[in-house]
Amino acid sequence: MPGTLHRRTSAPRLAFSALGWLVALACLPQPVRGTEHLVNAVFDAWEANAAAVETLHVVFQAEDVRPAGLLPAHLGRFPNQHLFPSTADLPEGDIVLRTQIDYSFARGGRERLRRWGDCPTSQKGIVPYDVTYVRRGSEVRDLSSGSAVGPLPYDTFGIRERSYLIEAHLLPLHLLLNVAAGDRPYLERDGVSVLADFHREINGVPCMALQRHVQEDTLTVWCDERPPYRIHRVEMTSTRRLGHDMRFVYAEQEPSSGFVVPWLIEVAAFSPSRQLQSLCRLTTIKAEVNPMFSDDVFELEPPVGALVTDFRPTPVEFKVRMPDGRDRPLARHEHANGAFLRTSAAIPGSKVFGQFPVQEPTPPAEEGAWKGRPGGWSGFLLIVLNVLAGITLLAYCVWSRRQIQRS
Repeated sequence: MPGTLHRRTSAPRLAFSALGWLVALACLPQPVRGTEHLVNAVFDAWEANAAAVETLHVVFQAEDVRPAGLLPAHLGRFPNQHLFPSTADLPEGDIVLRTQIDYSFARGGRERLRRWGDCPTSQKGIVPYDVTYVRRGSEVRDLSSGSAVGPLPYDTFGIRERSYLIEAHLLPLHLLLNVAAGDRPYLERDGVSVLADFHREINGVPCMALQRHVQEDTLTVWCDERPPYRIHRVEMTSTRRLGHDMRFVYAEQEPSSGFVVPWLIEVAAFSPSRQLQSLCRLTTIKAEVNPMFSDDVFELEPPVGALVTDFRPTPVEFKVRMPDGRDRPLARHEHANGAFLRTSAAIPGSKVFGQFPVQEPTPPAEEGAWKGRPGGWSGFLLIVLNVLAGITLLAYCVWSRRQIQRS
């Protein structure tokens, strides 16, 4: 029977298909059973190294590559040791941005980041910029300095309610310091397993792999096979947001224990479909563990004439810093459509640079609904006269029709 013949021929196919899936699954890295003691030893070492850091000061030289297009195969062109290519290997049209990063960290939710260098803009091309972030607990402040050739000719200052500095360059340090949003641990040992037959050499160092799955995210960490279990590579993949591949290179003369800042960090950001979004290389210029900080390191105030934007209330509030240190609220016509350049320039002690096209502000309505509008009262009277003329014409048409009917 045809049905019997179909069942006889499909059964071997199903068997071969199931066998193929079993072989494929067997080839994937599998967790090693009975390795809880090894996971605990690794995490104990990581947590001890991070906990020994009360304060940290690091200065990086950063190079960022912005791909001209989406390059799915771009990540596969480089060996495991390094992600960052030489300039000659970059595809035509890629942009390289060079900046410096000065980062200070203190336990208790205090961070300060200053970044200055190249900034891409849509109208001016690549221009210099200088921005500083300070976090104290759940509040983040940022100051972007104005310049004649930078993105804006005046200073801007923002205040946000946030318990984390959202900065891609800090992601590797946050991981090594074991500090995530809200000062929670970045690395958690629950659900972590050691992958079997997933050992490889990274920068000439034999490494083992630990992995953790959380919903749609997967974190894989390659570290030393023996103490101090120093981290050499971290891969974060996700089906719903950007993933990251981080490589850490340590100097040979570094101590074998304790917290060590890598002398080279490379970070690639990619989409869930593995399309490269950005590529970054951080070279350590200076690193101090547990330095002494003055109290004003983690304080940030807007300079005179700065546009202060407070994102905490709803709606957002716009203000300007006055010479006496207070922030004066701004009306919409004082800051919208480029009008703030004129507002800031009128404040004694304000620093403004260059000239931007400034639209003439429309004065607000004060005395009555029609004052300040184009035409004023004359425009209102013209509308009234037009309405009366229309009513008169309509009345005349009705009267003429009745006269015709009577005749």
